[in-house]
Amino acid sequence: MPLPHLPVIVEGEFPVEDDFALAIAVGRRRDRDRRREGLTATERLSGAIARGLVA
Repeated sequence: MPLPHLPVIVEGEFPVEDDFALAIAVGRRRDRDRRREGLTATERLSGAIARGLVA
């Protein structure tokens, strides 16, 4: 059975074989990118709460 299209693998990451693991890998990549932007978990939570209040 062929694997679904996978994101580009970079150093420190690993290939995944199922949708659940792929979702986790994507979430980790997103978190890593946000850390590079300098957002802390508290800032992300505050933003999520603010977006929820506005929506």
